[in-house]
Amino acid sequence: MEHNTFEDAVDAWGDLVYRFALTRLQNREDAEDVFQNTFLKLLEYTEWEHWEKDHVRAWLVRIAMSECADVGRRRGRQSFLTEDDLARLTEEPVPADQTEVWDQVADLDEPDRSIVYLHYGEGYSLKEIAQMLGITYGNCRVILHRARKKLREELAGRETAERRRHGRIQEISEYREKHSCAGRT
Repeated sequence: MEHNTFEDAVDAWGDLVYRFALTRLQNREDAEDVFQNTFLKLLEYTEWEHWEKDHVRAWLVRIAMSECADVGRRRGRQSFLTEDDLARLTEEPVPADQTEVWDQVADLDEPDRSIVYLHYGEGYSLKEIAQMLGITYGNCRVILHRARKKLREELAGRETAERRRHGRIQEISEYREKHSCAGRT
């Protein structure tokens, strides 16, 4: 196995665990707690050193998922991702048009949010995600399909509402202009 020391495991999968927790919890401090607790559990469990690297990665994601659920239950609160958090998630500045999409992803329920993030944010295949989350490939595919449909509907709804709002503003401006000019002549 390539990653048979604790330091190698943190180097290889630390960013994945942190970004996964940040996506789920939407709070930097909580994500750091999950990161720490996940790797403490890895340190305490000695058998992992003999596993294949894919098995270690899947185990870490499952532990991080469990830790996120624990944090959510303990804290009972939800906060929103900031622009800085989004930039940190992707490790590059987030274009304005993508910010809206990631805001919608953050509003998805679990496991939709995790699957969308792992697939599009981290680039994992559905087969890998299914293994990490302990679900079937077919179930993972269905969840991703439904999540994409929800995102499309939400984004289309926002776009339509924005167009309607812009149209109303235009109508009001034209009405005011017409009536203010008509009163002067």
